[in-house]
Amino acid sequence: MRTRFQLDMDEPDEFALTVPHGQREQRVMVRHFASWGRDIVELRSAFGELGDQDAEDMLRRVLAMPLGGIALHGRFLVVVHRECLDELSVEGVLYLISRIALIADGFEELDGADRF
Repeated sequence: MRTRFQLDMDEPDEFALTVPHGQREQRVMVRHFASWGRDIVELRSAFGELGDQDAEDMLRRVLAMPLGGIALHGRFLVVVHRECLDELSVEGVLYLISRIALIADGFEELDGADRF
């Protein structure tokens, strides 16, 4: 990843990149950690702040999401997805990054903004 993309943030176990989507952009954070003896990758992308959108409506929309879920990171609403790295190729991670960005941007677009 580090050799293929310009990263917004680059730390040993975490990086961020901005994914273009038409006239819009979406920042995605990618973090590596270990759990239960496995390497895990976490992808998350903010789309709003607590109180920006109707929580009940968002929870209904989670059932229609093809991957990921919605979580609260500090005061920010994020789409988040975790998966074992053993199951993924670099192309698989890239695919997930693009999908998480697309889902988060869709939620953000409901508010009419492009802040994240």
